[in-house]
Amino acid sequence: MMIQAGANVITPTGQLQVCRDATDDLVLETSLLGRAKYVVSRDADVTRDLSLIRLFRERGVRIVTVDQFLRLLAAKRRRPE
Repeated sequence: MMIQAGANVITPTGQLQVCRDATDDLVLETSLLGRAKYVVSRDADVTRDLSLIRLFRERGVRIVTVDQFLRLLAAKRRRPE
């Protein structure tokens, strides 16, 4: 319920076509429309596509692996606020 209370419902249009997998395109489009900071994925088609990573970084979204994201979270916890 806490997630739902702070969530924004995003409906992708299906117009983004940057991957060979249409399902990936929907997830990526949703991240842009929802103004996500990160796309966290285990899918190498997404996490190893340098042109896709650059394209999304230019739009303020970082595409990272699960391990990379966990390291980012751990580093953030270690920083004093």
